[in-house]
Amino acid sequence: VKHVNETKQVREETACVFHRGNYVKDLSRLGRDLSRVIIIDNSPVSYIFHPDNAVPVASWFDDVSDTELLDLIPFFERLSLEQEVYPTLKEQRTENSHS
Repeated sequence: VKHVNETKQVREETACVFHRGNYVKDLSRLGRDLSRVIIIDNSPVSYIFHPDNAVPVASWFDDVSDTELLDLIPFFERLSLEQEVYPTLKEQRTENSHS
């Protein structure tokens, strides 16, 4: 899984910027090839700079039965086989918009 698994947590001191009253994750500050980077977040505001890299998830606060990330494992495995994330993420968004 060499293409997509170059993981790095986005930390406020490295990639978060204050933009119009919100903290936004600026993936370009990671210094990585963005065609190989995804952002998983429950807040659309946090990925407004890079919506094509986003995997939106539902909020999970205080939900001990939440399995959303586990449910996404097959998708992430498929994504890890791709040279770049954009086509697969676009396909996933299209599928989700028709559900």
